[in-house]
Amino acid sequence: MLPGTVPDGIAVTADAEEIFVSCYRPDRIYRIFPDGGYEIAVEDPTSLAFAGEDLDQLVIANLGGWHVSIAPAGNAGAAAAYPTLP
Repeated sequence: MLPGTVPDGIAVTADAEEIFVSCYRPDRIYRIFPDGGYEIAVEDPTSLAFAGEDLDQLVIANLGGWHVSIAPAGNAGAAAAYPTLP
């Protein structure tokens, strides 16, 4: 689906309609739509996560600097699922 890429992070929207994929190479975050189409959402990131009270913000670590960025995701993210230990 994303030829020539090395994905290293994923964030799924709460409705499971869209997926954000961060890539080690090229340094991008792709937004993947239900029909299989995709767009470049962000250039030069290293990783991503949903944040905010409504999980509708993307927090993006940046490769070219010592900072994180926050941007509207356009859709709410799924809550993190933490494993349970016996």
